[in-house]
Amino acid sequence: LQRVGLRLARSSRHALALLLLRRLRLRLRGLRYRERSAAQVPAEKLARVDACWAVAEGFALVDPVQGASFQSLHLLLALDAGEPHRLALALALEAGFAGSSGAERQAERLLDQAEQLARRLDSQHALGLCALLRGTVAYHTGQLQRAAAFTEQAEAILREQVSFVAWHLGTARVYRMSILVELGEVAELCRLSRTYLQDALDRGNIFAATMFLTGWSTLVWLAADDLPGARDALARGLGQFPQGSFQIPHYNCMLARGFIDLYAGDGEGAHRHVTEAWPQFKRSLLMRIRTIRIHAVQLQARCALAAAAGHDRDALLRFAERTAERIAAQRLPSREANEAKAHLLRAGIRATRGESASALDHLTAAVAVFDRRDMALWRAVASRRKGELLGGSDGAALVAEADGWMTGQGIRNPERITAVFAPGFRGA
Repeated sequence: LQRVGLRLARSSRHALALLLLRRLRLRLRGLRYRERSAAQVPAEKLARVDACWAVAEGFALVDPVQGASFQSLHLLLALDAGEPHRLALALALEAGFAGSSGAERQAERLLDQAEQLARRLDSQHALGLCALLRGTVAYHTGQLQRAAAFTEQAEAILREQVSFVAWHLGTARVYRMSILVELGEVAELCRLSRTYLQDALDRGNIFAATMFLTGWSTLVWLAADDLPGARDALARGLGQFPQGSFQIPHYNCMLARGFIDLYAGDGEGAHRHVTEAWPQFKRSLLMRIRTIRIHAVQLQARCALAAAAGHDRDALLRFAERTAERIAAQRLPSREANEAKAHLLRAGIRATRGESASALDHLTAAVAVFDRRDMALWRAVASRRKGELLGGSDGAALVAEADGWMTGQGIRNPERITAVFAPGFRGA
């Protein structure tokens, strides 16, 4: 960056200020450009475009605010240069950042332009990136089947590339993990996560290895009922990524620790760990990304609910109730799915208070939505809790059905996995 007269922002807030300024410049300038070949553009101008591209893509899944700031500058410089291949990449990556903030229509317009250029240039690199970012936009807007199809397509295209696609391929794989959890394809998640982790280790890709040792990949060990293995994977992930400013890998580690504590039945530890990490998480500005915000506050509420079996029960249950209201009010990635997850939280709260009838109503509502949206793991968890509350032969049948589905997905201890996604129910 120094060689091309640029530098990183001093902090997340400085990066946010630069991002807003550069987005304003883009809005005023528009997406007009005059196409030129690379030979027609001064080498130093292309070097600045390429430097911004490297920083924007490199920070996208580490420090998204810093990455988005450089991406806006990257697009400005690529439009001024007019070189079509670089412009296709810049338009596509801008779409990815727009989609993560919920601007679906803007993202799709940018991707249409990028894909048109990529097809004319016959650039598999750019076409793979477009497929990947269509998948990420679909994920951030709750279109899970579409997201799964595009990320799988992107991985197939990018695997054929020899160079310059490590970040794209890693990103496609990270998103596939999140999508598979939402769809409940646990067996496939476990199979792919092991493959992706080994590939990352073989390549010496520390970032990718950290992502596949933590976050949603923690379910690989928990599904196998291997709590020591999950803890060891988290320790490896924490150990190989630098500490300091809170970035997405640290958020992944926060998720992993919460899942492990909930699985172990350590509600107080889960609540303590997430509470300790929360101030740094908030300062990082990662909550500007709506899917991250939703998953993080869900974890926070689940940990509070699990801890309510111990001290400060009423205060923790009130906190979980307020958080459920916040989740239900969120439009993205899917208002319907958010409401169903809020119903699941409320069911745990009501059951912990001994209000079984109300808890059953919330579980029935949650099961219906999860079923309609093909969110099979969430459905099994909610249905299992419903069976526990119902009791009798009807309740036993629901528990057996849920356990059968989980066992079929390679989950060895359905009861403990249920506690990860639907804690509480102690007073039922």
